[in-house]
Amino acid sequence: MLARGLTQRAVATRLGLSERTVAGHISRLRDRYGAQTLFHLGWHLNGERHG
Repeated sequence: MLARGLTQRAVATRLGLSERTVAGHISRLRDRYGAQTLFHLGWHLNGERHG
């Protein structure tokens, strides 16, 4: 969802989670991929699907 450009709030709403929970998941994904920005994280995640 992030790779498609949805905001953290939109992701939380669609999944029925709190924004804080989504923020925690995003933080762990950023650490895992070494991404400093959400754009960079989306680039990594999108590359996994198409690479």
